[in-house]
Amino acid sequence: MTERIKQILDAVTDKVMAYRPPDKGQQAKKVARRVKRQRKKAEKEDG
Repeated sequence: MTERIKQILDAVTDKVMAYRPPDKGQQAKKVARRVKRQRKKAEKEDG
């Protein structure tokens, strides 16, 4: 019985670790753009 439980837990763990939200890459791009824009704005104000 414990072997069966271990198999189930392993399967669940694999599923959870393999899950990747589809918008993850998109979100990262948005953040990168925002940071770049803020940096540009700050340089413009300093310059």
